[in-house]
Parts: sequence; C-alpha cells; structure tokens
Amino acid sequence: MLSWGKKDWCDCIFKIQGRYNDVFTWKGGKQTIFMRLYEISEKMEDIFQIRFIQKSYEKVVLQVVKDKKTSKTEEELSAYLKDLYKDQFDDGVEIEIQ
Repeated sequence: MLSWGKKDWCDCIFKIQGRYNDVFTWKGGKQTIFMRLYEISEKMEDIFQIRFIQKSYEKVVLQVVKDKKTSKTEEELSAYLKDLYKDQFDDGVEIEIQ
C-alpha cells in the first residue's frame, strides 16, 4: 500500500506498507506466494518455527526449529518437509533443510 502526494513543490511518499505479497519466482516461471507456504506451515505440529529463503531461481533453504515435543528425528522431518513443499516450488528446485 502506498500513499503519496505533493508537499511544497515535490512529490512525496507519506505511507508505505512493505513486504505485502512476497513471491518466490522460479527458473521455469512458476511463482509461489509466501502466504501459501505460511498456511501450510501453520498446520505442522512437529515444527516450532520455519523460515524460507530463496537462494536462487533453483534453490530454496528452509531454516527449521524442531518442536521439542516431537518424537521425529531430523532425517524424518527433513524428508517430511521436502515432500510437503515440493509441489509449491518449480520442478527441479533444490530444497535444503537447515
């Protein structure tokens, strides 16, 4: 959202709302809206916190904090997350879990 107008003799921005609709864009042209990733992550019981970082058109990093109540291993969670999110990214995108 942007609000602008004139003050004295120049154009001015009075209000701006940043990062409103973050979008990941992939090499093949497919786009992923961050809110979709957020909706998926909100329903996960084994993850305390997750962060998505697009490193390139072909790689995304998921920084994950495991919920201390889960009995799943890191390997199980990594496989689960890769399977859960693979359809949200373009074909061939490397998903790295940290």
